[in-house]
Amino acid sequence: MDFEKGRALPLDYKKINFAGFALILLLVGSIIVRLIHLESVQFLEDEFAALVLAYENIHRAPVLVGLQSSTGLYNPPIFIYLLSIATCFSIDPVNLTLYVICLNIAGLLLLFYFFYKHLGLIQSLIVSVIFSSSPWFINFSRKIWAQDVMLPFMALLYIFVFSLLKEYKSYKVPIIFFLVAVVTQLHMSTWILPVPLILFFLIFRIRFKLKDILTGFSVFITLYLPYIYYHFRTHFENVRLFLLNGDSGNHFGNNIIWSFKISTGLGYDYLLGVGGYARFLSDCPWVYAMIFMFVVYLLLTVAAFFYCSFKSLKTVVSSHFKLDQAKTSNEAKISLLFILIYLFTQAFYLVFDVPGYPHYNILFYATLSFFVCLFLGDVTRSRNVLLSFTAIIFFVNIFFVLSVYHFVENSPTAIDGDYGIPYQFQKHEWENSINRTLNIGK
Repeated sequence: MDFEKGRALPLDYKKINFAGFALILLLVGSIIVRLIHLESVQFLEDEFAALVLAYENIHRAPVLVGLQSSTGLYNPPIFIYLLSIATCFSIDPVNLTLYVICLNIAGLLLLFYFFYKHLGLIQSLIVSVIFSSSPWFINFSRKIWAQDVMLPFMALLYIFVFSLLKEYKSYKVPIIFFLVAVVTQLHMSTWILPVPLILFFLIFRIRFKLKDILTGFSVFITLYLPYIYYHFRTHFENVRLFLLNGDSGNHFGNNIIWSFKISTGLGYDYLLGVGGYARFLSDCPWVYAMIFMFVVYLLLTVAAFFYCSFKSLKTVVSSHFKLDQAKTSNEAKISLLFILIYLFTQAFYLVFDVPGYPHYNILFYATLSFFVCLFLGDVTRSRNVLLSFTAIIFFVNIFFVLSVYHFVENSPTAIDGDYGIPYQFQKHEWENSINRTLNIGK
């Protein structure tokens, strides 16, 4: 991966017509897997509370904040506003989950478009197939959570950042500010996002017009007005409680581990519980073979991350933090942006001692898959190795996800983790709770 010339994968991919078609089928397969077994999705107190807030936002009074986060601080309301669109048509949890799935599919396709525009067809398909089939990504694309609809807006942000990098146009600046405002409202893990973006633009010496910055900042503040108004109206009580009751544990190592686990099927004991996971392994013994593959892939992602990070940061430092975007390969630019976002996010977690949870690393879905693609391309310089590896990872991931579907539908009472009892087994209870809370007909 040379920053100043050449491509990370010096392979003639345009001639692999069959490979391109096969990869497209795999990508479609990862989309289909999201759309099946919808009755067995997660639906717990958080999802219920989000549904209620979204309904009330449309039919009663506009909400100013979203759900309370695990840190105790209220989330901004943008997710509730997005979910309100769907509640105009249905309050069925399955339909709302389908809405979240569709947003994730849109994000997946937008991210594929981003990679396709800057990497070419086959390389973009390889990256997309690997990360789209990730068991954690599939799980979180089927859940009514704010951070689970982040992908389409992150993908659009990448698209406009690189568009601005290639050619400065004033209209692109407020769009970027708008997207940053949306993404940072969807999960607090992205509050540090403006810092790596600013550094990325500085490294490539992009000069912004003051008028464009002021316009963009106005857009940003406008989207945050409900949240700001709420805190002023309550005299920042929620913020004060958050600062006084902050978690004092050391979570840095856990966050680092989860940032790599999220690209595999490891760590599902968090989702199914210790007892549930043991039962899962007992009922589905073939999963042990998949766990071995997940460990291999995990080690590969670690190697790929350090390989790409070292080469990227070395080139940036040696150039005195000044790069020419016209002379820098697209792979190198994407790699640098992903690394900056990763490093600053982890630094943010460390400074504020953010608890380590899998969903706090949703931001890194495509990052490690992209690094693995670059790493294997540089090390093997073999298209057959890369394509075979992609196919193996895809089938291992999908078979694991289907095994999880089978388990949660056939052994729901064994689950003692975050997943909870699948919706289909408590459907009538939840329907009654929704109708009673919203005061609507049976």
